[in-house]
Amino acid sequence: MTTYKWNYEEEVTIQEYVKRLHPLVADPVRNVWEFEGDMLMSDFQKLNEASNRLNNLIDQIENNKPDLKVVESNEEEPHSEGA
Repeated sequence: MTTYKWNYEEEVTIQEYVKRLHPLVADPVRNVWEFEGDMLMSDFQKLNEASNRLNNLIDQIENNKPDLKVVESNEEEPHSEGA
């Protein structure tokens, strides 16, 4: 079974990785929703940690399987003229 580094001393399965990421993302997003857009510093820190961990996971996936590249979804879609 493939494992991924969670930190310097610990490797976990992809399922465990996702379970650990969930509260880092879900809780802050829920709080932002409840506070009508205001964000607590602790929530910002959790989202920042989740972002860093996702970037590390993507690097690990691409390094282990060079033929598998993660597709960037923030690219602009082509606009049709006259729309």
